[in-house]
Amino acid sequence: MKPYVILLAVCAIYISCKDINHNQNILKTSRNDKATIEPHQPTNALITSFDTLLHPFKDSNYLVEFHVFDAQERDHRNKNAIIKLFREEDGNKRTLKLDSIYCLDWSIILRDFNNDKVKDILLTDDVGGRANVSYHLYIVDDKTKTIQSVNGFEKLVNPEVDTEDNIIVSIGMAGPVGVHYSFYRIKKKDQLVDLGHSFWDNPNDSTLYPNAIKQINRHR
Repeated sequence: MKPYVILLAVCAIYISCKDINHNQNILKTSRNDKATIEPHQPTNALITSFDTLLHPFKDSNYLVEFHVFDAQERDHRNKNAIIKLFREEDGNKRTLKLDSIYCLDWSIILRDFNNDKVKDILLTDDVGGRANVSYHLYIVDDKTKTIQSVNGFEKLVNPEVDTEDNIIVSIGMAGPVGVHYSFYRIKKKDQLVDLGHSFWDNPNDSTLYPNAIKQINRHR
C-alpha cells in the first residue's frame, strides 16, 4: 500500500481517536515509547472541566496538574486550561511553574521528543482542517526537576518522532491528497530548530523521505 494512502487513512481516524501512528516503514518510530493518560470523566451532565495529575519525575514529591476549566471553549484565542508543576513538602504544595494555555482536549500524551530517554508531556492544542492536529510540548528534565515548554511547537502539525535519527517530523495534510513533510530537532534550552529539506509527498517517488533524512544527517 502506498505511504500516502496509509497516512490519509490514519489521519482520518485521528479525528475521533486523538492519536496518530504513521507508516512505520517511513518513520522509524518505537511502538513502546508513547502512553496516553486520560482523567476520570463524569458519565452524566455536561462536561465542563477536567483534572489530571501525573508524576513526571522519579521523585514522586513532584507532580504536574493539568486542569481544563472550560472544556466547551472552542476559540483558540481564549485560555481554557492550566498546567502546573508543584512539589509537595510536609503536606504543603509549592508551585514551581504555572502556564495558562488553550487546549482542545483533556488527554495527556507522554512521549520522548528530545531523545533523552525521558517521556515529555504533549497536550492537544487544536485541530485544523484536513485533520492537522497541533500540540503544546513540555520537555521533562528529571535532573533539574523542571518542565519547559518548547516555543513554536504549536506550529507543527501531526508531529511524529523518527527515533532512529532523532528527528521530529511534522506531517501536514493539504488538499485532496497533499502531504507535506518538514523536519525539526530540539536543541539546548528547548529550542525548536528547523532542519530544512521539507518536501511535498509524491506517491510515485519513495526516495523523497530517505533522501531528506540522509541530507539532514550529513550536516549533523
